[in-house]
Amino acid sequence: MGDFFHGWRRKTGVATLVLALAFTGGWFRSDLIHDAFGSPIGKSRAAGLLSAAGQLGVYVTTDNDAYNIPKQPAWKTCKRETFRALFPARSGFIWSWHYHEFGMLRHSSGNVSVVIIPYWSIVLPMSLLSAYLLLIKPRSSSPKNVVETVTAAGA
Repeated sequence: MGDFFHGWRRKTGVATLVLALAFTGGWFRSDLIHDAFGSPIGKSRAAGLLSAAGQLGVYVTTDNDAYNIPKQPAWKTCKRETFRALFPARSGFIWSWHYHEFGMLRHSSGNVSVVIIPYWSIVLPMSLLSAYLLLIKPRSSSPKNVVETVTAAGA
């Protein structure tokens, strides 16, 4: 079994599989519980991650006070029903661009931008890459041609 993990491909394949499983866990969790992580950047900006309804969002805001961004890094969670009840109060978001489940939202005030990526678009490529790296046969190293000089005996 120890021979299986020799080489960078197998090690990278296992690391990629672990990341794919972590994102899959986040995907399933996002259907029941919505998570938000926010952190201030400087005095008046903040950035963070949102996980809700099978999608991952990355946001940047230029007005911490208007959006209740904490003054230090913080993690918040709420149940799906609570999140849906709170979201309409945050109206004013419009799509800058949108393609199926991918998109970018901007607040009408211009203070917040959110990029939305569905979890499946992260999990699927990582799983395929992991399978490829773990299942391909390792290359057999070809023996190098060694040229030896033979000297005559007694010379």
